[in-house]
Amino acid sequence: MMKTPPVARAALTLLAFAALESLACTRAPEPAPEPEPAEKAAPLTFEYSVVDPGGVGRLAIGDIDGDGKNDLVLHTWSTNRGVDSDGSVSWYRYPDWTKSIIKDGDHIFGDGIVLSDVDGDGDLDVVTAKGNDSSAQVWWFENPGGRATEGWKESLVAEVEADSEVKDLYVADIDHDGKPDLAVRTKHFFALYFQESPEKWTERKIQNREREGMTLADLDEDGDYDAIMNGYWLECPADPRKDDWPSHVIDDQWFTDVTGGWQDHSVRIAIGDFDTDTRPDVAFSHSEKPGYEVTWYSSDDPKAGPDSWRKHEIGVVDYCHTLRAADMDGDGDDDIVAATLKRTQSPEIVVFLNSVEGQEWTRFRVADKSAYKARVGDIDNDLDMDIVTSASWEDPPIMLWRNQLIP
Repeated sequence: MMKTPPVARAALTLLAFAALESLACTRAPEPAPEPEPAEKAAPLTFEYSVVDPGGVGRLAIGDIDGDGKNDLVLHTWSTNRGVDSDGSVSWYRYPDWTKSIIKDGDHIFGDGIVLSDVDGDGDLDVVTAKGNDSSAQVWWFENPGGRATEGWKESLVAEVEADSEVKDLYVADIDHDGKPDLAVRTKHFFALYFQESPEKWTERKIQNREREGMTLADLDEDGDYDAIMNGYWLECPADPRKDDWPSHVIDDQWFTDVTGGWQDHSVRIAIGDFDTDTRPDVAFSHSEKPGYEVTWYSSDDPKAGPDSWRKHEIGVVDYCHTLRAADMDGDGDDDIVAATLKRTQSPEIVVFLNSVEGQEWTRFRVADKSAYKARVGDIDNDLDMDIVTSASWEDPPIMLWRNQLIP
C-alpha cells in the first residue's frame, strides 16, 4: 500500500479516520474507451439500518467517549443557508445511537467536519465550519472527556473569507512541529492555520483557483503533506509557513470546464493505491454535474506535468458528491465508494471493486438512494469498512450500511 504520514493514516482510517477519461497509458495517443464496469450480483453484502430518522447533514466517524468504539458526529446546517441560528453539531454514541448535543442554536453552515485531538489531551475534538454564504468560519469544539454528553467548549480559529462558505477542511501536522494544523479551502483561497497553541493560530492564505474539492496526502513521497485540488496539486515546500506552494497540473479538465454556473470546478477527491505500486494515486469525480466518469490517475513523477499522469476511467456516476477509497472487499487493494446527490431521479450508492491493479472494476450497487459526502469506516469494530450518510444536506435520515464481509 502507499506510504502516508502518520496523521494521514489516522485520518484515512478514522480510528479504525476525505477524474474522467480512458484506461491506460499517456495522453497521446488516446486508447480506446474502456467499457463500463459490469454490475456484479453479490460480491458484497450490506445490512441496512437507520441511525436517526430525522438526522441530516455531514458526518464524521471516531471514538468520542473513549470506549474503544467508533461513534458518529453530525454537522447540521442552519436554515436559510446559515442565516438563521438553528443549526447544530451533535454526536451519536455507538451502539444505541444515543444523541448528545455539542452545539445548537447557532449559524452552522459550510462543508467539512473533522475529528482530531487538537489540544493533545488524548481525546477527539471536533473541527468544523460555521457562517453562511458570505462568511467562511472555522471553529473547534473541545471534547470535555468522559462520556462527553455536555460541557463542550467552542473556540474560533478564523473567518477565512467574507465572500464564501467553507468548502473543504482537513487537519494534519503540516509543519511537523507535533501539533495539528488546519487546511481550509474556500471558493477563492487555500488557507493554512498553524497551531501555536489551541487558542492561537498563525494564518497563511494563498489565492487559489475555484472552487471545491481538497484533500491532503504526500503525493510526491517526500514526507510532507501536499494539497490535492480539482485537477491539480500544491506541493508542500520546505517551510510551509513562508515558502511558495508550487502548483502542478494533473488534468486541467477539472478546472477549465466552464458552463457559467456555480456547478463549475466542483469535484470530490480520493487518494489510494489503486495499482498496488506503493505510490499514491488520485481519483476525481464531478460533484455537481451529470455524465462524468469517476476517473483515477497514476504517475511515476507527479511533478512532471499533466503528460506524466496516466488517466483511467472507471464508470459514470452523476452528481458524484461522495468519493472514498477503501478496501471494501478485504482483498488488499483500494476500491472506490461513490454516490449521487439527490439531484438525479435515479440515485445510487455504488462500490467499484478493483481488480487487476486498477485496470478492471466491477460496479456493485449498494442502494438506490442518494448520499451526501458519505463516510466510510469501521462502524461496528469488526475490521471491515461500512458506509454511513444522510440522504442529502437537507434531507433525512442518517443511514448505515454495515459491511457483512467479516461476520
